[in-house]
Amino acid sequence: MSDRAAELNFIVSILGGHAFEQVLKSVHATEVRLQDERAFFDFNVQIIVDLEADLLRDAFRDSDSQAIAPFLSGRFHEVGLREYLRCRYYAKPNDQSIGWGVYSTQPITGRPSEESLLTPLHCAAVPATRCLMVPTVEWKDGAVRLLDQSRLPESVEFLDCRDYQTVADAIRTLKVRGAPAIGVTAAMGVALGAQTVTASDHESFVKSVLVICDHLAATRPTAVNLFWAIERMKGLLASVRTQPIASIKAALLKESQVILDEDIALCKAMGQHGATLIASGQTILTHCNAGALATAGYGTALGVIRAAWEQGKKIQVIADETRPVLQGARLTAWELMQDKIPVTLITDNMAGSLMRQGKIHLCIVGADRIAANGDVANKIGTYSVAVLAKAHGIPFYVAAPYSTIDLQTKTGADIPIEQRNPLEVTTIHGSHPIAPQGVAVYNPAFDVTPAELITGIITERGVFKPSELAAQFQ
Repeated sequence: MSDRAAELNFIVSILGGHAFEQVLKSVHATEVRLQDERAFFDFNVQIIVDLEADLLRDAFRDSDSQAIAPFLSGRFHEVGLREYLRCRYYAKPNDQSIGWGVYSTQPITGRPSEESLLTPLHCAAVPATRCLMVPTVEWKDGAVRLLDQSRLPESVEFLDCRDYQTVADAIRTLKVRGAPAIGVTAAMGVALGAQTVTASDHESFVKSVLVICDHLAATRPTAVNLFWAIERMKGLLASVRTQPIASIKAALLKESQVILDEDIALCKAMGQHGATLIASGQTILTHCNAGALATAGYGTALGVIRAAWEQGKKIQVIADETRPVLQGARLTAWELMQDKIPVTLITDNMAGSLMRQGKIHLCIVGADRIAANGDVANKIGTYSVAVLAKAHGIPFYVAAPYSTIDLQTKTGADIPIEQRNPLEVTTIHGSHPIAPQGVAVYNPAFDVTPAELITGIITERGVFKPSELAAQFQ
């Protein structure tokens, strides 16, 4: 095997899921054999431990050193590295329109010498999403900048959060929403709050940051990505707590950016796996918004649809309006129209009729929390779509990253369901009353779809039956 192939071999050692949480310390590249291109891009292979940063640096040419800078300090993250390699080695030579924009805006040129090992298959590079989509969340000039989704589709406006309380309020009031996006935003909220802590001793500093974490964790109870991201920031805080406070603040900010970058890479990986389930000519029903707006970029359910569209498949999308907050009408329809993906908006109670007419071929939705047994909590109305799909023999898929899988929650019955303001039901988008004043209102934000109604769960590691999920992500 050539030196170049050997250098790439140790990158094959990807576990997916919780590999993000591990620092790779050393490498035994000679023990790994790249069988074929699929093996290279397969998430279901065993991780290699103990990877030294300088060995990773040496595996790339000097011209790549800037590109992989995010990997050379802090933690190494499998999906980010996978995304970098995928886009670097599948970009067309000298094609300035292709970038691996998760980590860089620099165009990619050239290919590796071992082209025979990396023959394009299903992992063709995709355009850098953050160059195409309006950023949902980003760190900008010392603030957490959020696309205010409560203003869409009437206007595209941004909210610059300069303290963690404003970040928390934005999560609570749905200015930012979608489980992955909430997680990224919470991580940045922790980092933002840490920058403003004035304590000079470590004990007081850590206590202040933990107060910030608790404040953000209290915003919304159902989306597990929120708690996952906060716990990850707490873990980073614990690992660097002996460093100077200025260094801890910098590390927290850097970790929040890594979480953002990973989320985009996860969505793109899900898109590639899920696109194999969609045939050209099919019509897909989706509920709520599980797109780039619900994540740091690209999307979960809409990421699958977006990947199929980028592969040239002629598809149509039907978007439920998704009462009562109308995320399907306001956000999904807007987002798909930006990408020029054909979309038709329907009211929630039309889905069954269209299924009976044979006008829907499969359903793909996102998730806010997936229990260990495969039950899925998602936007209210998802359960009804799943029941209708089952009755009509239509596949029903859920797309979600590992950060949405909660193995500590045994079944959907254990998932806390958020109850929201009655005004969401009695008015249209906060105005225009549509119900008598004082009427009793029941307004759960989510429902639970039992595993037996779900055909498969699309993850960054592949597509699995709900019953397989716990073993895959243990």
